[in-house]
Amino acid sequence: MINSNLTQDQIGAIRQGIELGKILTKDHPEIADLYEQGDTLSTIAEELNIQLTYGVGKRVAKSGIHKAIAGHGGSFNLRQYDGLIPDIKERKRLMREHHQECGYRLHEEGIGIHGRTPEQTSEAGRKGGTIAGRKIYEKAIGVHGRTPEQMRKDGRKSAIVMGQTPWTRKEDEFDDNIYCAIDEIVFAYNLSQKPEYQWAKGCNKGQTNNKKIAEIINKLYHNREEIRNSKTIQVYLSKYRKSLEERVD
Repeated sequence: MINSNLTQDQIGAIRQGIELGKILTKDHPEIADLYEQGDTLSTIAEELNIQLTYGVGKRVAKSGIHKAIAGHGGSFNLRQYDGLIPDIKERKRLMREHHQECGYRLHEEGIGIHGRTPEQTSEAGRKGGTIAGRKIYEKAIGVHGRTPEQMRKDGRKSAIVMGQTPWTRKEDEFDDNIYCAIDEIVFAYNLSQKPEYQWAKGCNKGQTNNKKIAEIINKLYHNREEIRNSKTIQVYLSKYRKSLEERVD
């Protein structure tokens, strides 16, 4: 069954990723080893030169690698096939390790955002903030309000339908038992208030360094995938700042 909300272009891209995944299971069975070693989808795509070899874009290349790993269940009128790591529990374990490795590495740098369950995160915060993301949340600059729940849900649905990645919210699940400790946009805003994330000289002196913030956001929230860029950070920070002004008014 095909989602009626998808455009023909989106359906075509999804089908292309599925078909590429089947080819990759035969051409590059080493993808399983690379993923088990901790490589991200983007890294694997670069190492195997997927885009150039198969004449696809970055998004389809990553989708194809994902399908090669997980397999395809038979949707979009395409035949089912097994992935290189067919065990869903094993895939979840590996994905969890990817997130944990990224979180621990960035925690050592003082900027981690990965927690555990919402209850564990809250309890750890009360006991002294042992979870890096919780510590940052408690020390964060700015207002920690939320937009109305229905607007948030509608926005996430629209983003997914359009092939975009919704902005992560506090207590969203990264993976099995790994939860976000602070809203992605709130964290980006907090960074924008810090001098080290502002231009130190030139015509932009004192203004937000959106590119630098995008790099950190991609590391923490998107497993180093290039999801956010300087433009999206600029646009959404502007929207968030306006929302803060409206709350104050």
